Amino acid sequence: MLGAYILLGAWLGVAVLYWLYALYASVQTVRKVPRLCNVEATPPTSWPRLSVVVAARNEEDSIATAMQSLLEQDYPNLQIVLVDDRSEDRTGEIIDDLAGRDARVAAVHLRDLPAGWLGKVHALQRGLEACDGTYVLFTDADVHFSGDVLRRAVAWCERDRLDLLAALPGLWPTGGLLTAMIATFLRQLNMRMRFWAVGDPRSKAYMGVGAFNLVRREALDRTPGFEWLRLEIGDDAGLGLMVKRSGGRCVICNARQYLGLHWYSTIAQMMRGMEKGFAPIADCRLWRAAMTLVMLLALEWAPPAALLGGAVWAALGGGAWAWAMLGGGTVMVGCAVAGTAGAGQWAGIPLRALLYWPASVLVMAAGMVRMTVMGLRRGGVQWRDTFYTCRELRQNRRVKL
Repeated sequence: MLGAYILLGAWLGVAVLYWLYALYASVQTVRKVPRLCNVEATPPTSWPRLSVVVAARNEEDSIATAMQSLLEQDYPNLQIVLVDDRSEDRTGEIIDDLAGRDARVAAVHLRDLPAGWLGKVHALQRGLEACDGTYVLFTDADVHFSGDVLRRAVAWCERDRLDLLAALPGLWPTGGLLTAMIATFLRQLNMRMRFWAVGDPRSKAYMGVGAFNLVRREALDRTPGFEWLRLEIGDDAGLGLMVKRSGGRCVICNARQYLGLHWYSTIAQMMRGMEKGFAPIADCRLWRAAMTLVMLLALEWAPPAALLGGAVWAALGGGAWAWAMLGGGTVMVGCAVAGTAGAGQWAGIPLRALLYWPASVLVMAAGMVRMTVMGLRRGGVQWRDTFYTCRELRQNRRVKL
């Protein structure tokens, strides 16, 4: 019996610390990660050349409208390189049409994928080879631009001599359960990557954002380049890692007023997207996947479990342990509500997402089980219609989540 109480106390203590850290991470992010709309940078005397690289595969549903929003930007010295990465739909035709109508657009068509490369990373490398800008912006084919985001970002980089500016986009509304799943993932990612410390040159924290990674070309040339990331599924964060390690000055900002997209439109899409997480999250190993799943359930479900368990125990005449669970549960729920209220408003995630939070954790756990079963059955990861073995992904892993 004593052993059970020790385990219960250890779980409760770790869970309370976890949620206190979650609140701390939210507060630090709101305090220290700047909003792009609040950054006032004097325009440079001459605007440096800016190249935008977009790697697209089977994006016919979104690329036309997204790229039109990019073309409407009034940046005066702009080059846009659209890379058709072996698309099987009309993406290539749409890219050619955009290039034919606007001289700023260059089309690159890829038909083959070299061995030992992820499709997207290879497309980014080929797009980079076609660039001639002082700055290079890597973005996705479903990101919509508004306002003067390019001018603001480049002016800031010029003023503060930034080598990498990663911008968090706004995520457009979806169903309540899916929103809660995305919010849970982003909260955990922030706790791991420490967004608020990325701008501190003394910190090892790094981050990149696939929707908006703006890098100074000379800083990128000091890194090992995309060859080093050729089999890294988290290529966006990997770019931030390379620039930070090479001594570059990196900053992450909130740009949801200027950038927007549907990250996932349905739960089914997010479940499919989780499949590739078998490499960066579980390192393609069963025991790591199992440990991550247990931690997810034990810590994310701790607040309601402690409250409900403590309440039942107290009703049955429980003593100090029942009240300890009630107290711990109250603290954890308070942290969750306060953190979501603050960081949620900052990131554009509604507070009502908390209503779906316990259910969202269960769905995410189911997604992790599915991810693990499929990864073990395949012996690797199937991504963008190409299969990669566990061994090659582990050997070339750079970003550790």
